[in-house]
Amino acid sequence: MTSGIKFLFLILIFLLNGTGVTCQPAAESLVKSDFVNPPPTVKIHTWWHWVDGAISKDGISKDLESMHLQGISQATIVSVGLFNGKDFGIPRVPINSPEWNSMFRWALLEANRLGITIGIENCDGWSSSGGPWITPEMSMKQYVWTKTVVEGGKPIRLPLKQPMANLNFYRDVAVVACKTNSTNNSFRKANPKITVNDSIGGGILSDGDPVSGFDMRRGDFITLNFNHEFSAGKLAIYIRRPFMWRNMAIFNSEFALSVSDDGRNYKKAQDFEIIGLNKLEIISLTNLKSRFYKIQLCDFSNVDPQYEFTVSEVELLGESDHPTYSSGIPSLLEKTASLKTLEKGSFDAMETTTSEKFIPNETLMNLQTQKARYKSMRVPHGSII
Repeated sequence: MTSGIKFLFLILIFLLNGTGVTCQPAAESLVKSDFVNPPPTVKIHTWWHWVDGAISKDGISKDLESMHLQGISQATIVSVGLFNGKDFGIPRVPINSPEWNSMFRWALLEANRLGITIGIENCDGWSSSGGPWITPEMSMKQYVWTKTVVEGGKPIRLPLKQPMANLNFYRDVAVVACKTNSTNNSFRKANPKITVNDSIGGGILSDGDPVSGFDMRRGDFITLNFNHEFSAGKLAIYIRRPFMWRNMAIFNSEFALSVSDDGRNYKKAQDFEIIGLNKLEIISLTNLKSRFYKIQLCDFSNVDPQYEFTVSEVELLGESDHPTYSSGIPSLLEKTASLKTLEKGSFDAMETTTSEKFIPNETLMNLQTQKARYKSMRVPHGSII
């Protein structure tokens, strides 16, 4: 194999040298007529979405004829779902069915008639390379975590909460400890019972990870049940939609905060509104004191309803408290590809917004390494301590 490669390389050198090829770029001439009547090689190439199987031979012909009139010379078929089975007035044609294959053949014939080149995605759906044969452990993954603040300087044995898991897939990666000046806020010290719609455990709503959370619908509510009266001067809440077609910055959501002495009869304390998504909002409260709090989602913008509306973090705080999730890196989730970015500046290097601008390497301790050194040490579930 090596000698073959060398031989090929020598032949290429010989040919290049023998033909007098140099490293100078070839001169290109601009012809005005090519701009007036562009040749097919430089015309427009477009994606051609076949949405929710709502296709017909008549529709295919009209699409291609319209492309031809607009000077489109190449189209790539992308078969996707978008409107959750909405009835478009024609029978749905599932991909790879005999009917779909007939439609695809018709598209090729019509495209050939009109001088349009056709391409196609390698797989059905937005993923481009997914399918039922891709099990969760084989699919794309993201880092998730829980955050726990402890007093250091001494041996600690502490079970850590498991972070969020999608499709019941979760694997430990690392447990990391770092020095910090932060302490647990009053909400975490009080350790209230958090439930969603009075039935689902909502502990991940205060795990310090804005990626985890609960999908909410209008009328859904979160209850915070304390063992004793809890004073709240502000509410930290993070609402999330990692992707939307429309402008996230003008998305509107409305909530109602209620309090109760017995956990059954609630009285509204305050309404509040949030404009935008994917940022931690701090809502000022009128110095509330109660054992039971309820936060209800009243309404939100009816745009891109195919995407879920998620509440990721909820904490009631005292005036001097800091929320468990607070990043000193602006646009952290955009930089880590966890969110669609709204503006190019999200990726710029910027001054951090906290006094702890970075964590020096010498303050990090990877407990997996410690486990290798001390065989008796057991690393518990979790990813951040």
